[in-house]
Amino acid sequence: MKATRGEVAPRPRAQPTRVGFGDSPGARSNTRRKTSAALAAPTDIAAPHQVQRLADTTVERFGRVDLVVSNAGMRCGRTDLARGTRRLASSLAVNVQGVVNGMRAFVSHLIAAGRGHLRHPD
Repeated sequence: MKATRGEVAPRPRAQPTRVGFGDSPGARSNTRRKTSAALAAPTDIAAPHQVQRLADTTVERFGRVDLVVSNAGMRCGRTDLARGTRRLASSLAVNVQGVVNGMRAFVSHLIAAGRGHLRHPD
């Protein structure tokens, strides 16, 4: 099945989209009901064991991971920096170490599956 210019190639067979996502503990999930197609797990991405648990639970639930998007981030502006180092430390833990934790937790699953992608938006 080939798409011509301006068209989207049709899927060879219809499959439901399955989504697993982690959000900061205590955040209100956008997943309103339990479904086999979604997994919402409170996850502090600055904590390696929590990210590993998210990766393992996702693979256990869906059988594999095709795409990992590290989209968490904390803004740290001049006023935050002027108040002290706590906000800077938290920002670095999420913005830098969180990406590293995600890569460590998920890349072994991607390699084992022989497929998949990591995305780190700006």
